[in-house]
Amino acid sequence: MLGEALGRAGIKDFIRLQIDPDTLDVVSFDKRNLSLLLNDLYGPKKSSGERDSGAKVVSDTRSLSRLASVLASDKASSVLHGGKTIDEAEIYVDTLEQSLNRLSKLTEGISVLLRKLLATNEVLSAYRNFDMAVRKFVKESQAK
Repeated sequence: MLGEALGRAGIKDFIRLQIDPDTLDVVSFDKRNLSLLLNDLYGPKKSSGERDSGAKVVSDTRSLSRLASVLASDKASSVLHGGKTIDEAEIYVDTLEQSLNRLSKLTEGISVLLRKLLATNEVLSAYRNFDMAVRKFVKESQAK
């Protein structure tokens, strides 16, 4: 996974990897950021020295583009390495369109959860008002 990750510009920039183009020797890199990257890819080290793969940020190479995008942003990277999920960190690199799409999907997810939990009429009524306000906001934002 590391080899694949190093092919992504955002990841190479994050670890400040410098390679001699003639010899392909590593000239320099940021050790702290490499450690953070290894935690993202393989999970943090446990006291035994083994990595906790259940706590890794990406589970397969298909997620490397998302990770590279997050690591290319100081704010998003800080959010990720501050303990938030990659989904939360991505919010800081989303375009307006991506954020509006994310908001619409989250609102739909709330609806599904409320129906599953058999929410009271009072809660469902409050949700409907919220949903209408979100839909109006998204529509107006897309029109700009």
